Amino acid sequence: MLDQSMGDLANGAMAFVKDNFTAVLFLQMVGASLIIVGSVRWLIKTPTRPDPDPHADTEFSENGVPKRRD
Repeated sequence: MLDQSMGDLANGAMAFVKDNFTAVLFLQMVGASLIIVGSVRWLIKTPTRPDPDPHADTEFSENGVPKRRD
């Protein structure tokens, strides 16, 4: 029973693709474009090097304790 319904689904999908080949191709191109744009945006947002040290401008006293900023 399940095999028959899966076969019907596959046959229906193939018939849809044959009848609407241009639309399916267009949807595939749109999907691929969205994946590419998303990947490029992610690559741009992802830092390639670590953030600079947030404590780089901290002044230290002689015993190594950070000085207070008043």
